[in-house]
Amino acid sequence: MELKKISLAPLALLALAFASSCSLDEDFRNLEPAAAAGAADSREIGFEVKSGLGTRAAADAAAAAGHAQFRITAFEGESNFYGGRADIVTSTDNGHTWASDRLRYWPGDRPSDWRGLTFYAYTDGTGADLTARASDRDDFDLSGYVPAIRDFSVEADVEAQRDLMYAVAKNVSGSRGGKVSLAFRHALSQICFTAQNCNPMIDDIEILDIELGGVCGRGSYRFPDASTEGGITVVLGGQEGSGWTLDSRAADNAYILSDLDMHLGSAGPTGRGEVCNISVPSADAAKAGLRAPMLLLPQSVEPRIGNAAGGYLKVTVRKTLAGKEAPEAPQTINIPLSADWQENRCYTYNICWKTSSVNFSVNVSDFR
Repeated sequence: MELKKISLAPLALLALAFASSCSLDEDFRNLEPAAAAGAADSREIGFEVKSGLGTRAAADAAAAAGHAQFRITAFEGESNFYGGRADIVTSTDNGHTWASDRLRYWPGDRPSDWRGLTFYAYTDGTGADLTARASDRDDFDLSGYVPAIRDFSVEADVEAQRDLMYAVAKNVSGSRGGKVSLAFRHALSQICFTAQNCNPMIDDIEILDIELGGVCGRGSYRFPDASTEGGITVVLGGQEGSGWTLDSRAADNAYILSDLDMHLGSAGPTGRGEVCNISVPSADAAKAGLRAPMLLLPQSVEPRIGNAAGGYLKVTVRKTLAGKEAPEAPQTINIPLSADWQENRCYTYNICWKTSSVNFSVNVSDFR
């Protein structure tokens, strides 16, 4: 089996700390220079940034992107402490050092029972220069007391799909040496595929394309009002108003893994064929030389029956029957798809050819 290697790594961020100083922007009225506020008020706001992918994957992802960026804002209660726009934090040396485009200090005039600031950050994993993308001024909606990412769209080209990640650090007062711990979490679902020939009457199944369709491709994400400090295993569900709101105008999209050129051999005398990987989690894809996963919006999908709307898998194959030398003409198989995808989870669909049918099973694991 020879598969085309795709470079599609999720952005994973190294542990870091960076120093910052004050801004003279009128929007940042809560941040006074150290000379004016006094030495006790001069603690800089720094960050310790991590993800559930580990530092090795973080270094690989940062190197692949050339540089890494995320956007961040802070709220004090229901007021935006950072003012009219989010800051941009950038690394230009593969994640070793980081710098912000705005320089910040912790406030020094708060009471002893002050609850602190809540920080919200996100990155779409492109590594592109956020300052050069005008749309990024609009997609981070800071108008509510909890921010949202507006109108995030999944690219039609699977190879170009972005890994949207976010972090929340709630009620931070700067008591840890002025550092904010940001634990990034994946906002999307990974969809992977394996295949298996369990039909002893078929010597070879060549898989040409896999299409997953009937799903929504655009939506807005409201940050949870809880810290992500627990990393990718933290459970954030059940908070009213948080999570994805899907755009009904983008409800019937299809995503295709094409030119697979993958062969499933005979089931053999036991009737059990080997499970073959087609696409695997992003952390493993480049290393294994396999296809990276689809990165899709978390959602519930009803199966497509007939011409009605709904989810489906469409697999195009070329079979060689037992005892035959030449393969048959390409055949497209339609399989209705029912799903309930959650953020930060990986769903691996195994497509299996049995004696009288083609079906699939799904395995659920953490996003990697």
